[in-house]
Amino acid sequence: VSEREDVLLAERMAKLSEANEEREGDDDSEEEEDTGMGDVDLDKQQEL
Repeated sequence: VSEREDVLLAERMAKLSEANEEREGDDDSEEEEDTGMGDVDLDKQQEL
């Protein structure tokens, strides 16, 4: 790997890392993932 390629890779990794950082307003994103759609009774027979 040439020095130029190494520099380009480092720059690209820095840009990707910056783009992947948590942003303000993302703090509650984990909470949303844990929110369900309510209770479901899997044993209850559905009427069609």
